Amino acid sequence: MIEAIARDTKSSEAIISDFRTYEDIFRCFDKPAIFFVMLQSGFGEDVVKKFSHLLIQKYAYGNAGVVEWHDLIVEAAQNKLAGQFFNQYFTEPGVPLVRVAYQPDGVLLKQETIVAAKKANNTSSLVIPLELQTDQVKEAKQILFTAKEETFALKHNGMVVVDPHRKTYAVVVYEAQIYSRLLQCAQTNACAVVNSQNMRYIAEDFCWTFLNDLIEVNDEMPTDQVKVWSEFMRLLSLTPYVKGSCACCLDKNLTKSFNVPCKWHWKDRCEHIRLVRKVQSFRNNNI
Repeated sequence: MIEAIARDTKSSEAIISDFRTYEDIFRCFDKPAIFFVMLQSGFGEDVVKKFSHLLIQKYAYGNAGVVEWHDLIVEAAQNKLAGQFFNQYFTEPGVPLVRVAYQPDGVLLKQETIVAAKKANNTSSLVIPLELQTDQVKEAKQILFTAKEETFALKHNGMVVVDPHRKTYAVVVYEAQIYSRLLQCAQTNACAVVNSQNMRYIAEDFCWTFLNDLIEVNDEMPTDQVKVWSEFMRLLSLTPYVKGSCACCLDKNLTKSFNVPCKWHWKDRCEHIRLVRKVQSFRNNNI
């Protein structure tokens, strides 16, 4: 999925304007399957079945475009947010970036829209179906994230994975301390909520955010936080979860990653990433 997200975020054009031609369908080839998974996750187990029945019932011998699909989805879900989700997902450019911060009684989520690999300003909040998984309960909690910033109440012991099974077309990024805990869990098998598969998803999302210079960095970042980033990046670079450009940029001392020479990546790409510059400065001052 991260490859499809990378393609979508290279353009600032709307994905599709209507379902009328073969070319329209081809343009959104990667997206329909995961849309129905998200629709079901956010609006109920029966919504896809109801929508399919309505579509066949009303348009079996006709042509249903975006407007008709929107209306049928709202009718099937009995929720206008489902129609809003459909319109945003297929007709608006960009991909949602979800930032995660833990709170004692839940998780704080913030959303941004990334268009052409950059944060888009003045965009409305997206409807994002998500799952939250903790060690406290076996079943993931299903939520609809519809605001720019929202806190979701959740009992946890300091470990929450957002979108653990990659059911949502979005990039999820955590704070440095959370990444360190997640990686430690994956390496020690100490947490039921983190395994090698979802740690790979977490690492892929991190690498995409990191290489596009979207990790939040500022001049006032405390030294102890930079230290956590530095250690996490070093440890992650040694795992099989990352390779190529990402691994090279995580640790300047790497000479090669999966047959990718790191020297040229470092000069051409890594040195321009704000987090790399911040961490490298910290490392140089603490040799």
